Amino acid sequence: LQLVEEAGHPAALNQTELAEDYGVSQQQISKDFARIARHVHARLVDRDRRAFTVEAVVSRAIRGLLDNEEYRKAAKTAMDYDEWITEFHDLDVLADRLERLEAQQEGQR
Repeated sequence: LQLVEEAGHPAALNQTELAEDYGVSQQQISKDFARIARHVHARLVDRDRRAFTVEAVVSRAIRGLLDNEEYRKAAKTAMDYDEWITEFHDLDVLADRLERLEAQQEGQR
């Protein structure tokens, strides 16, 4: 995953060269790429994991801005993050309401 992130795209890596570098077959590299893709997909669809990642990055960004005495940028980042949290929470509430309505409709059938 680190190699893909550094390269910017999986296609930027030559699987044959990677296989030679790591002493495995090209097919193994291809399987590894597929496994990484499944891992990344799971990470993207898990809202809790995404929220955790965003929170960690925003907190670090705000600390860095404050360390550099960029208070206005830190405040703007915090306000943007607060807006994101509100929207994130609102989507959770909406999803819960939708689930209840769907369950209620199923119960009426």
